[in-house]
Amino acid sequence: MMNIRSTILGLITLLMLSVGQAQAERALAVVELFTSQGCSSCPPADHVLGELAQERDIIALSYHVDYWDYMGWKDIFGSPENSQRQRVYAHRMKKKNVYTPQMVVNGKADVVGSRPMDVAKAVMNAKKRTMPVSVKITPVAQGLLVSAASNGLQNGTYDLIAVAITPNAEVQIKRGENRGKTIRYVNVVRDFKPIGQLSNGQARLTLPAVDGAKLAVFVQAQGQGPIVGAALQD
Repeated sequence: MMNIRSTILGLITLLMLSVGQAQAERALAVVELFTSQGCSSCPPADHVLGELAQERDIIALSYHVDYWDYMGWKDIFGSPENSQRQRVYAHRMKKKNVYTPQMVVNGKADVVGSRPMDVAKAVMNAKKRTMPVSVKITPVAQGLLVSAASNGLQNGTYDLIAVAITPNAEVQIKRGENRGKTIRYVNVVRDFKPIGQLSNGQARLTLPAVDGAKLAVFVQAQGQGPIVGAALQD
C-alpha cells in the first residue's frame, strides 16, 4: 500500500532542495479541499489533507459541501456557502461540473484530492514562487490582530478573507456510502467571510477570538482569484 505521507512530503522535500533554502523558507501553499462525508471517494483525500496540515508552509483547509446530502447521510459540516465557493472556482477554471474530492491550490490550480502524486506536484508548483503579501495573525488583548503588507503585488483589488476552522474532528458515519466508517478531519471550515481589502498594499485590523476555533486569513484577488498571501493562527 502506498505510503501517502512519504510520497507527498518526499516530493516536497526534493522541491525545497531544487528551489533553494532561502526561497523555501518563504514559500507557502494554501490547499482547499472540497469534500463530503457522503462521498465514498473522499476519505483518502481527507487523509492526504491531514498529512499536508502537519507541514509548516502548507495551510490546509477542509470545506464540506452539501450537494451529496441526498445520498443517505447529511454532512454535519456541510454548507451551501462551501458548495458555492467551489462552484465559483469551477466557473473561473472553466469546468462544467463540481466534484469531490477536489483540492484547489493557491486559488489557481486544482487536482483530484485522493491522488497523492498529483497533490504533491500541485503543492510543489505552488511553492516555486513566494507569495507577494505577508500576512500575520498576532494575539492581542482585544482578540487577534491581522496585518498584511505587500511586496511587489500587481495592481488590482484584493480581499482579506477570514476563515474560522475546527482544528480536529472525528465523525462516525452511520448511513450512506461511508456507512460504518469513523473519519478524522482536520481544519474543518465552519465559517468564512471577507473582512476588508488591501489599501495601498496594506491592511491592519483586530478580530475577536472564537472559542474552540482557530483563524486562517488569506488575501485573494477579488472574484475568488489567486491567493497572494495567507497565515494560520498558531
